Amino acid sequence: MNGSCIRRMLIVATLLAGCGSELGAQGLSGTYVGKPGNFIGRLVFPSGNKVELTYPDGGVTVAGIYVIDGKTVKVTLAMGMMQMFQVDAKGCLTSGDDTSASPLCKRSAASARPRVAPTPVANTKANEYVASMKSDLRRLMMAEEAFWRDHSGKYSGTVSCTTPPTPGTVDFCVTDGNNLAGPTVVGDGWSATMTNVNLTNPLVTCAIFFIVAAVAPATTEGAPGCQ
Repeated sequence: MNGSCIRRMLIVATLLAGCGSELGAQGLSGTYVGKPGNFIGRLVFPSGNKVELTYPDGGVTVAGIYVIDGKTVKVTLAMGMMQMFQVDAKGCLTSGDDTSASPLCKRSAASARPRVAPTPVANTKANEYVASMKSDLRRLMMAEEAFWRDHSGKYSGTVSCTTPPTPGTVDFCVTDGNNLAGPTVVGDGWSATMTNVNLTNPLVTCAIFFIVAAVAPATTEGAPGCQ
């Protein structure tokens, strides 16, 4: 197995990823954290059905709500993004059926850090837009990998959001407000950048690359970066 295939397997496994007690009538509370390298850094359940999800890359935090359905926790974030978790035997939250990811387990009160002051509304919205772009680029990575598997190890520089998918293109829909530039296929790899209509002053750009030279502001292969 060549190096690019190994990197592909490791990165896709990371993208698929995203301890307490059994769910009760009062729902969830406290902070659930995962091991370093998790797709999701932590989940905070402050009160009611509210939840705050933090991504480890850049420390972006997005607010949302959650619903409990048996042992399934359905988290809906800003702009309709959804993440599903399962409650395991130890009360930890796992990312669906993906057993490769570290579970998010409840942190004891003794080890919990003091809560920081609330983030200003303007910064919160900006964080939501950045999280949306990063989520889109991760989904693009998965869509390109699906295309690669179905087309003899080749990527595509064209995406389409159609039903059924347009032959010869990557099946991918951009979130409203986000603007995709690319993908740009070079040799055996590709790259793409993304902006958001609400983040123009100053302009925030996100990027992702795979098996090509790094594309700023991304610095790690297969992981979106924004600046």
